[in-house]
Amino acid sequence: MNRGRGPESEEVLMAAQHHHDEYTMTDIRHTLGEVWRVVRDRRWYFIAPSCVITTIALLCSVWVPRTYTASTIVKREQDPVLASMMGQAWTEPYGEIRKRIASDMADIEFVAEALDELDLPRGLQRFENGELTPASAARRAALAREVREGLKVTSIDSSSSRDIVEMTLSLHDATHLTEILSHLRDKYARLAKKKTGSILRDAQKFFQAESDKCRARLAGLEKQLREFEARYPGIDPQVADPTLVEQAALVTERIELEGKIKDLSAQREELAASVEKLAADCSDAAAGMAGVSGVSVNAGGALTQEVPHVPNPAIAEVMDEIRVLEDELLTAKSIRLMTDQHPAVVRIRRTLDARRAELASLPATVPDLSPTRNTAPAGPTPLEQAETRLAHADTKLAAARARIDEISTRIGVMERRRLEAVDQREAYLKIRQQADRTRGELDGWQANLGPIGHVLTLEDSDRGIMFSVLRDTARAPKPASPNAMLVLLVCVAIGAAAGGITVVSVELLDHSFRTVKQLGSTLGVPVIEGVDEILTRQKRRRRLVRKLVLMPAVATVLVVAVAVAGAVAFLSIEQPDRLEQIRQSPGKVYEIAMGADEV
Repeated sequence: MNRGRGPESEEVLMAAQHHHDEYTMTDIRHTLGEVWRVVRDRRWYFIAPSCVITTIALLCSVWVPRTYTASTIVKREQDPVLASMMGQAWTEPYGEIRKRIASDMADIEFVAEALDELDLPRGLQRFENGELTPASAARRAALAREVREGLKVTSIDSSSSRDIVEMTLSLHDATHLTEILSHLRDKYARLAKKKTGSILRDAQKFFQAESDKCRARLAGLEKQLREFEARYPGIDPQVADPTLVEQAALVTERIELEGKIKDLSAQREELAASVEKLAADCSDAAAGMAGVSGVSVNAGGALTQEVPHVPNPAIAEVMDEIRVLEDELLTAKSIRLMTDQHPAVVRIRRTLDARRAELASLPATVPDLSPTRNTAPAGPTPLEQAETRLAHADTKLAAARARIDEISTRIGVMERRRLEAVDQREAYLKIRQQADRTRGELDGWQANLGPIGHVLTLEDSDRGIMFSVLRDTARAPKPASPNAMLVLLVCVAIGAAAGGITVVSVELLDHSFRTVKQLGSTLGVPVIEGVDEILTRQKRRRRLVRKLVLMPAVATVLVVAVAVAGAVAFLSIEQPDRLEQIRQSPGKVYEIAMGADEV
């Protein structure tokens, strides 16, 4: 292994090995000794800078922006009247506004209006017309954005009938913090009620407009239906045909008229036979009395004579009875609908036949047996009465036949319209279905109008949603941020880092010899022993004074400075009110620190 190496290379190798052994870092005792030496010799280079920097950092932390917080608790509950109507009223707006409380309060326009009402921030400049200058508008917009970002709405308790909500506002400036939050709370209560009424009125207008549209369409459809029903009776399958009753009455009337015509025809035949018989009797009487002095035949077939003969009065009585019986018979058969076998009809016919037989057996005239002759004009003769009755029967018969023709025409018209109604029923049913759908739609719109009207009345009477303040607006006693312990730790860490950097810098910049080996290796000459410093009595005394008096005093001052700065920083965060009291009354620090009341 050593072949080819000279004595010089071996000497170099041995020197390198010796140097490595001298300065190796694996010696733990040497390392610990160096650390302890640095701590012992450089301790004031660490303490003084760290205390100074820590004090400066703590004092500077007083100007770190604080975030102040104020909160209030509000309860939203339904008015007892509205609560009693739940389930019977249209309460959708309340649920919608209840869900949007956070977004409504954080609306930038809502916040800007509140700041404008409070005239915040103070000292804004305006033009002559009252508008804000661009710079003032920018300040207000910045504050509005800060308020919107710092406003939080948290639900503490929520149920179907009430909500307990905590409103929290965080700002960097606590001057108008509570004023802004209180105004936002009160403004939202007014806005919620106003918005509820607005939503209800808008919904009412919408439902009313839709109801009017449906009502107009329904009126048009119902008009078409009425026109169909008037033109085509019985077109509605769900309603009985009104013409059926009329047609049944007409058919019944026609049947009665047919029976009446039958009876009138028979009566006319009997009257015609009676007229022929009376005319023949008058002719025979005239022929038998021809040549008798003072007897003549008038135009009516009656005999006129100078002898005291008068018309037989029994004929008129019998004919009156016959006329009454004929009217009874006609009434019984046509109106009472009695048959020919009915006992009353049979009795009337027997009586009528007997009276007719009696009329046929009566003489036309009888002698005037009265002591004085009747010079009064004679009444109608039996032939004239019979002819009058025959003409009256013909008139009744013609009227009955005309009525039958009219009834037949009317029934034909009804049947024709009924057939036309069957053809038009499909179109009618389509319109009817449209009307039913429109009526259902109208009922749906109308079903909401009533509850909306009730709730709107309650809202106008201030009986809707009630807002009550459970906890008034109060600012938190200390800022929400920064955290006091975190600030203290950061400041101490900054001071410690500064002290460490100072120690490292001093150690690296110190080129003095600390060991005999360092001196010998640097000078290149052997050094047996050395003295680092020769101390005189005066110098030793100064060092002793510095060690026992000056440095402890400096250390005390530094520690007190750090403590005072730390207390100021801590109070500025945790108890700003007490710090303000100390600033106003420095002589009463102890009383204030102990929590005594300010005198």
